[in-house]
Amino acid sequence: MAGEPQYRPGATVSKPNRPASQPSQRDKTENKPNLPLNWFKFVIYFGMWAWGFVSIASGVIVFTGRHYNLGDPSRAMTDLIYEAFPRLSTFDHAFGAGMIIVGVMLIVTRFKLAAFREKGYDDLFTWSALYLVAEGGYVGSLLSLTNASVEPEGILGMIFVLVIFGAMNVIYFKRRKQLFNKK
Repeated sequence: MAGEPQYRPGATVSKPNRPASQPSQRDKTENKPNLPLNWFKFVIYFGMWAWGFVSIASGVIVFTGRHYNLGDPSRAMTDLIYEAFPRLSTFDHAFGAGMIIVGVMLIVTRFKLAAFREKGYDDLFTWSALYLVAEGGYVGSLLSLTNASVEPEGILGMIFVLVIFGAMNVIYFKRRKQLFNKK
């Protein structure tokens, strides 16, 4: 065929020259670390949605005092508890509203992370730390307001899980910090 290079055994095949201004695909990928995004996909497609909705639902339940009813649809138990501890109603309203706000902000942060927005991972750390402090503060305040005793295993387990997931997210997202560069 005329115009096509002929292959001859033992001959070297030359590659077409690229202009110096166009880097090869290999050069483009060498500058960026090849880090998997499996955890990121789990966080933005499931984790942040679930955590946000659970936080909002928990906030509504605490705000209304339904967490004292233990499955009973009447408000009888809630009314009795608020009669015995009048400051607890105000505290539950404040904490419930705070949990609703944190839940909404977790979902907003999810959209920042999914769009690779600059400092989206910082928002994740901020709201995670605020959630942890709020949960610990709520349990501590609840115990001090009611003079109740609680077995600490469940509370310590919850705090342990939140700290472990927080540490995992810090390590994971700090390694991928360069990906979050969109304004």
